[in-house]
Amino acid sequence: MTTGRLQSWRERQLLATTAGEPDQASFTFTEIVCLKAGQRLDELGIPTPKIQSLLEVLHDRISEIDERLRDRTVSVFEDRIVITRKTHFVSTAGRALVRFDLDELIERMTACVAKELPALTADEWFEEGKRQSQGGGSARLALAAFRETLRLDSTRTDAYLEMGRIHYREGQLLDAERSLRLALRRDPYRRDTLYVLGRVMEGENRLEEAMSFYERALDADPSFGNAQYRLGQVYAKNAEWEHALKHWRNYLTLTPNSAHADFVKRQIEDAEQELALAPQ
Repeated sequence: MTTGRLQSWRERQLLATTAGEPDQASFTFTEIVCLKAGQRLDELGIPTPKIQSLLEVLHDRISEIDERLRDRTVSVFEDRIVITRKTHFVSTAGRALVRFDLDELIERMTACVAKELPALTADEWFEEGKRQSQGGGSARLALAAFRETLRLDSTRTDAYLEMGRIHYREGQLLDAERSLRLALRRDPYRRDTLYVLGRVMEGENRLEEAMSFYERALDADPSFGNAQYRLGQVYAKNAEWEHALKHWRNYLTLTPNSAHADFVKRQIEDAEQELALAPQ
């Protein structure tokens, strides 16, 4: 497991570690088994709240192993676990070999416990979708979580919007447009929906429609700098430099400390040169 993933698991409260040096963490044997089981459950797409509950049950059921291992040293070699008495020299007589079938363990644990857990709410499925849609998550699992959100609550405009964002990032423009228009039907004035639809229209080279959506996003929120910038980009594609300059300058006025400010300033300089060279 990478350090980044371990940190993510701590933030999701799926992992507890024994206190140590700032750059180190130590685990009991039970915690290592739970870590492997949790990793497998996560890969299967089990939502975070259920993983938390399942790991709590697993930890309680096998925690007595730690007591039995208190006077032993445990070494892990792929799927083999070698247990050696601390008071003995390493020898064949001082070892015990243990095998854990994690797949069977997880299957039995999930079957026994999952049906006892309360069903997730629409809000919990939505939060799972948001988690999966962030860095390191799975777009497929995020979409599945948002669909479950909508199954439980068909009025969740935000779930349609998030699905549209994912489809757009994945280059699935038709699916993105479909999800975003469903969001727009339920909330026609939400600036983020209008903005992402503008991006989709740009991706399909439907520039007039893109401009319309960006303008509607600005009607909903005149301080929306990103919509100003994208309007400038669309006008620049049409070589309409005066309009492009107007929106890029508006963007800099609204977000003077943006990380893209220097880039936009260079675009403005280039556009001013194009305008100066254009026939009068």
